[in-house]
Amino acid sequence: MIKKIAGRYLSGKESNLTNSTLQLEGNELVICDDAGNEIQRTIFNEVKISTRIGSVPRKINFPNFSSFETDENELIDQLIRSRGKSTSLIHRLEGKLHFIFLALVITVAISWAALFVGLPFLAKTAAEKLPNGLLNEASQSTLDALDYLAFEPSQLPRDKQVEIISMINENLSHSEKYSFQILFRKGDTIGANAFALPDGSIIFTDELIELLKKDEEIFAVFAHELGHVVKRHSLRQLLQSTSVAIISYFILGEATDGLLEALNTLPAFLMNNSYSREFENEADEYAIQLLKDLGISPTHLGSALASLSHYHSEEEGIKYLQTHPPTKERILRTKEP
Repeated sequence: MIKKIAGRYLSGKESNLTNSTLQLEGNELVICDDAGNEIQRTIFNEVKISTRIGSVPRKINFPNFSSFETDENELIDQLIRSRGKSTSLIHRLEGKLHFIFLALVITVAISWAALFVGLPFLAKTAAEKLPNGLLNEASQSTLDALDYLAFEPSQLPRDKQVEIISMINENLSHSEKYSFQILFRKGDTIGANAFALPDGSIIFTDELIELLKKDEEIFAVFAHELGHVVKRHSLRQLLQSTSVAIISYFILGEATDGLLEALNTLPAFLMNNSYSREFENEADEYAIQLLKDLGISPTHLGSALASLSHYHSEEEGIKYLQTHPPTKERILRTKEP
């Protein structure tokens, strides 16, 4: 027989707690005050008993919004078991070191998966689903900011600009559809550099064109930047760093203020941050495959990266190495058959 369980009763109509006892009579729970007067009687299956967590007092809620609270956790567990029900799984796991360690491992694994698998996947999906109108607006505002902060009008002769654009268009396969436009700017403190905007705008600085003497090297850098455009790397990396914007986008199904605010940071991202190693490798692989498909040796990409590395090794300011960090591995990859 279950002992009477001492506790405190709250009627739900008044804020005063009444010292009372709870006991099981048949299929009913009965609460009596200190004088032995019955103040509550309810069928057991109609009450809700709170889960046991450590030594936290248990609470029994009745259908009429009254409640009974007690510190007698063991007696409450006995009461529950007497009705053929199981006690709290959380309580059974408490204090068992191997379960705590297992829970810790699972928590770390889930956190790692969410950060390094789930978040990149969501960022990629969101970047691919963003409407073109938003990409155009973000790209234009980014270009305006770069023109104000970093660029000067290009001093490259118009004939040279037309020649480069024509060379790129002539080299591309006419059986494929490419969405891009080539822009030229004087890099000033940025120096020899190239940027890819989300809408397909690819910016060459005058200094880059002066550095790369061969058309094949210019095309190779273009192919690399086109890889960033096609894979939407700038958006994906930006969205990964602004996870709240991604989550709000998927929940609300539209470009929220948070997403727009994130896109407004594109200029700073392009000037000061570097793509992840994964994105650089993807852009390199895209460029190498495109060059091979067009019958152009990928070694021209390696030569361009080597020239840029040498050019910036003694320069100061914002560098191509920061936004497109060439490494020996990347250069060697262009020499693979």
